[in-house]
Amino acid sequence: MDLGTGPMMAAEYQARRQRLLPPEEPSAPVLLVGTHNAVAARIAEEAGFDGCWVSSLEISATKGIPDRNLLGAKEMIDVAQTIRSATTLPVVVDCDNGYGTDLAAARVARELHLSGVTGMCIEDSAFPKRNSLIKSVDRSLESREAFAGRVARARAATGDDFVIVARTEALIAGLPLDDAIDRAQSYAEAGADIVVVHSNGGEVDDLWEIAKKWTGPARLASIPTAYTDVTLDELGHAGYGMVVYANHLLRGALATMTRLAAQLRRGGQLSALTGLAPIQEVLRLSGEPGVAAA
Repeated sequence: MDLGTGPMMAAEYQARRQRLLPPEEPSAPVLLVGTHNAVAARIAEEAGFDGCWVSSLEISATKGIPDRNLLGAKEMIDVAQTIRSATTLPVVVDCDNGYGTDLAAARVARELHLSGVTGMCIEDSAFPKRNSLIKSVDRSLESREAFAGRVARARAATGDDFVIVARTEALIAGLPLDDAIDRAQSYAEAGADIVVVHSNGGEVDDLWEIAKKWTGPARLASIPTAYTDVTLDELGHAGYGMVVYANHLLRGALATMTRLAAQLRRGGQLSALTGLAPIQEVLRLSGEPGVAAA
């Protein structure tokens, strides 16, 4: 595996970018999964995913803090570098709203790019953001023009081989569908490679209407966390070029840890525990088999 000991050569940047943005439209969506640490990234790669998504919700949760712009850029860069070093997959980092200013967004884009990360996602929530899946809070957005400027600033800081995903929270803020699509169009024209019109569980028909109306220069992505019955094939046929399963590996790990913690607290024989990976699997995923060769 690439050990990530410095900025990658331009050819490698391009190779990873093309895994997220193939020169021709793929027959199925490019598929990313949330990876909150290096082990999750290696599992994702072995499972056949196309890329890693470093979710601000997942990283906030692992640090025991709410997903409310409390993570700093340096924290996310450090996690992203660890993950990037553990996998050959492209890594895309969820950078909230770019940490509140155009200069902050441009700086984190440049730092991620120099560290070998393939791309970043920024959203048009006003600072401080609220997690998209919380439905009981008031939300405000940056103006369309201001956020398009932020996308353009990040693009200018990195050049064309860094992937920029622009996400609009317009539907979550209660704006009409056409307004959400207009925002996404502006962000694509400002330099985003991929756009997400995000939703936290409205009408599933919105997913199909967005794809039907999309004419922008960027590819369309979906983060279908709230649409649990929608399939990858359906999203691909509708026109989505990328699908992100943003938080499911962490949620699965939490469910297993909760169950095992209760079993361990009750005592008894360790041999009675169910659902444990063998210790040799822990050693393998941590890189132990390659130590002698290294």
